[in-house]
Amino acid sequence: MKTTFSLTLALLFCIIAQGIEAQPLEKNNGFALIFPKTGDGFSGNIIRIERDTLVLFATDFKYIAKRDIGKIILHTKHDSGNDFVIGTICGTYAANYLFATADGQPGAFLSANTYGGGYARGVYGTSSGTIVGVLAFGILIGGGIGYLIDHPHEEDLTFFFGGRGEDFTNQWAAFEKAFVAAHETSKRPLRFTISGGSVFANTASAYRDQFLNADYSIENNYSGGYYSPALSSTFITDYNNLQNSTNVNWTRTIALSYAITDHLEAGVELAWLSEPSFIGNKYKSTYTNYSANDYAAVIQRLDTKGYYLIGSYTSFIGKDKDFEAIVTGGIGVANIKFDLSGQFEKDSNSVVLSSGSDSYSYHKTVLSALVSGTLNYYLYESFSFGLTANYFFAGSTTAKAMPTLGITEQPITFGNADVGFTIGLHF
Repeated sequence: MKTTFSLTLALLFCIIAQGIEAQPLEKNNGFALIFPKTGDGFSGNIIRIERDTLVLFATDFKYIAKRDIGKIILHTKHDSGNDFVIGTICGTYAANYLFATADGQPGAFLSANTYGGGYARGVYGTSSGTIVGVLAFGILIGGGIGYLIDHPHEEDLTFFFGGRGEDFTNQWAAFEKAFVAAHETSKRPLRFTISGGSVFANTASAYRDQFLNADYSIENNYSGGYYSPALSSTFITDYNNLQNSTNVNWTRTIALSYAITDHLEAGVELAWLSEPSFIGNKYKSTYTNYSANDYAAVIQRLDTKGYYLIGSYTSFIGKDKDFEAIVTGGIGVANIKFDLSGQFEKDSNSVVLSSGSDSYSYHKTVLSALVSGTLNYYLYESFSFGLTANYFFAGSTTAKAMPTLGITEQPITFGNADVGFTIGLHF
């Protein structure tokens, strides 16, 4: 997973570097030199291009017939600063993934030890030191790289209008295309996105309630410690590094799509439908004329990945067309791995009276679907970020009861929803 992420991070910084020369220019930051066919040239800001007239502002508004213009030099300028912002976003994402995700989880869930909350009994506060370190990494490393490769960019584009008929029309069409490109965000066809979000965890929430109702203690992190020989070492060591996590999956989806029209895209998506895992631990001891001990441990784990073919409807919105709304649907399969297992022992005066284990597994590949909505903002033609909401359909089942462990029959819905963020790279 972290190798995959490292490649993704490299892509992020590569797109920053190559985007410098191909970014949209700062809105209303350029001007033009207009040279009439007769008389002196003058400068002004072009307001709009009409069918037969060029509208601009110099000392006041001017309306000039296209047929009277011989040459235009369009001056465009990009101020520095955006690469620092993009570098900070990418660096902060990388730092959270590398330093603030919980170990042992079936996804890149943020650690409750860092951000607080989670499924363990009690409330765990945030770790201010770790959060400050994550932000410092994002600003110093990510923002630093962005700052180093950032620089102002200016360009003069010259257009001559000396033709007649079709040549005249083509000359003005080329100028209008360049003018629009300098003042509006244009769409690149290939899109790579990565998203994270807070997952509405159906299965994890249901079993958390069950564990607590059955007097299990959900540990903040698990490091062994069941002192009964009847509880096998395999059961313990399999989850020895499991840490308490939040519901925020830092890498919820990865997608690649291509624009087949101005508003339609098709592509593929990989999604993690997993939910946080946790262990319940129960130990009771009584002492009268003899000692009696009850030990039990139980774990739930939902590890699910979805593979989808997707189609999206996209539309730029806003005056400068730097916001984009996207609605996406997809169909594919989900590889579901759900496991519920536990062990128990009762002893008296160090004599084992009873012991045993129970488990339930549902491992199956099922038909799955997704729907999502996204609102993006473009910093560059090559970089966007925004808000997203997803819902995945992946079937359901009913997990059996485990009376010896205090677990009742539980309906399970494998699909779930999330609300979060998205980062987009555009080629």
